[in-house]
Amino acid sequence: MKLIQSILDSRSIEEILRMAKKNLECDGHVAPVLFLQLQTGKQLMTPLHFPEITEERRRYLTGLGFALLRDGKILAEAVMVLETWFVRTKGNLAPLTMAPSQHPQRKEAVVLIGRNATKSRSVIVMQPFSRGSKGEPIWEKVEGNLSEDDPKASLDS
Repeated sequence: MKLIQSILDSRSIEEILRMAKKNLECDGHVAPVLFLQLQTGKQLMTPLHFPEITEERRRYLTGLGFALLRDGKILAEAVMVLETWFVRTKGNLAPLTMAPSQHPQRKEAVVLIGRNATKSRSVIVMQPFSRGSKGEPIWEKVEGNLSEDDPKASLDS
């Protein structure tokens, strides 16, 4: 019996983050992508083309899941990789009055978000960065959890 490595384990997440960082360093951006692992163990990667409107994004991702089912593929795990803006708040957690992309204190990050189909294991990793004078990324400390079953795990950048 062949053991199938989870795409949610720390080794896989570290490798996905390493590839995303390399893409940012070489291309100046991270194209959104979805890594999928089927119950058979087969791994797939698909680029994501997100609509602008939040509700349409939800429908888009749901549609990807239905397309897999239609093709007889049963999803075991998924990890989404994207580049985003975020705003750190201090103390007061009041809602932002503007989009993070417009906020004067916004930061950039590469984000990995994943979970398994049974929702018993999840991953949220954020690699913040700023940009140098030539637009190159300057990496900050990685934040997040690798999984609910491995809460003490951490990534070093």
